[in-house]
Amino acid sequence: MTIHEAFALVLERRQSGQTAEAEEMLRQIVAADVSATEVWHQLGVTAHEAGWSEAAVEFFGRAVAISPKSAVLLSNLGHMLTTVGRLPEGLTACQQAIKLDPGYAEAHNNLGIALGRIEKHAQAVEAFRKAAALKEDYANAYSNMGNSLALLGQQEGAIGAYRRAIELKPDYANASFNLGVALGKFGRYEEARAACRRASELDPAHTLAVFSRALSHLVEGQLEEGWPLYEIRWETPEFTSPRRHFPQPMWDGSALNGRTLLIHAEQGFGDAIQFIRYAPLVPKYGGRVLVECPAALLGIMATVPGIDGLVAQGGPLPDFDVHVPMLSLPLVFRTTIETIPQNVPYVSADAVRGLFWSEWLAGNGSALKVGLVWAGRPTHTGDHLRSMLLRQFLPLFRVPEIDFVSLQFDRGIEQIAQLPGRQPIRHPLGLVSDFSDTAALISQLDLVIAVDTAVAHLAGALGKPVWVLLPFAPDWRWLLDREDSPWYPTMRLFRQQRVGQWDSVITEVRHELEAWTHG
Repeated sequence: MTIHEAFALVLERRQSGQTAEAEEMLRQIVAADVSATEVWHQLGVTAHEAGWSEAAVEFFGRAVAISPKSAVLLSNLGHMLTTVGRLPEGLTACQQAIKLDPGYAEAHNNLGIALGRIEKHAQAVEAFRKAAALKEDYANAYSNMGNSLALLGQQEGAIGAYRRAIELKPDYANASFNLGVALGKFGRYEEARAACRRASELDPAHTLAVFSRALSHLVEGQLEEGWPLYEIRWETPEFTSPRRHFPQPMWDGSALNGRTLLIHAEQGFGDAIQFIRYAPLVPKYGGRVLVECPAALLGIMATVPGIDGLVAQGGPLPDFDVHVPMLSLPLVFRTTIETIPQNVPYVSADAVRGLFWSEWLAGNGSALKVGLVWAGRPTHTGDHLRSMLLRQFLPLFRVPEIDFVSLQFDRGIEQIAQLPGRQPIRHPLGLVSDFSDTAALISQLDLVIAVDTAVAHLAGALGKPVWVLLPFAPDWRWLLDREDSPWYPTMRLFRQQRVGQWDSVITEVRHELEAWTHG
């Protein structure tokens, strides 16, 4: 058996789920007394193509140990090290490759990828420019350049880079997809869908292209077109909620006739709060409603009409007959803009807890009580676009006769102490343990001002006045070019007019807040 045949057997073991055995066999192969550089190089290429990056690192490492002056091998090793997250080593290997052969375009491209992984996007752009200059038909370098430009907020430059990549390689599916994403950030949704549709034609397995089309339909209010495509979310590599596989069938909206429906939450807290609005509609189908959700939401979910039972995520499930993921409910109910369930409040706050917060707030005699949220979870896709710094709210603190209250309970609370002068915002430190406490506090406020987070959804679901500050390219649920939300009748939307520019948003909010106090 040759070493290549042995590795083919290892791959079979790994693909069949025999991971431990495959890794042991890999160690034996790496330890083999083979001094031919090309053997290890080819094994590295094979491992890379099979998606086993750790094995590729081992093989390219052996090749470099034998031929340490090979720019090609060092570049390949650097790329694989970057892929498995060994970023300093990957960066060093790419730099060594360039030192050995400054004209090797692939090494500059791989250096750009490594720089991008450590968020040095401006330097990454220069590396990709160098790669493209050295190799005029280097479509991959142009596409990578577009990614870095997009992360720098230079969307026009990103669009130009993607278009150049497609000119050089017309069948480049991922460049078409990336072009669609960049066009969408400019609000050019029809062009964005066309680019993503082209990506799907070139690569039918490109699920992100379909998902991007879904989002562009939804953000434009074309819900009937968007909901069916949104079901592809489970197949996209970046979707963080795992698909639930139950022997019971998915509910299709037919009569339940006494059966039990399990509605299970997915994605974030805000998603669950927004879409639990459908639960009160289910009993008319003649069945029981069981809801599975994060433990932190159990208290407020218990106040939603029409729910017969609740269970925390991760706990044992009672018997049920059919199930539906929470964000598939709009598809089941064939929701359009005109038929969004708008009855608020559909969650309620505990009255006893509300009395506690009423007394807590009474210490300040200000006419208005306003809650603030300035940042969301850092793990959320696009959080750098939606979250703000508390100091950006300083103009609001100059509006008199307002008692500002922090509704920020984890990330970002340290920014309160960093504000200049006397702290203009109170924080209920240690007094809030779950969303029920938050709901009770919100119930005693006059207004909530928040970035796009779960608290904004909670205030809207409670029927409280809530102002939401949105980035230039908002999440699909906030639609486009409107100040109101069909999801929440008491909500008002304040939108960026340019990417990353919050100053004009805060100025508008301050003017409205001054008008509110005078009113």
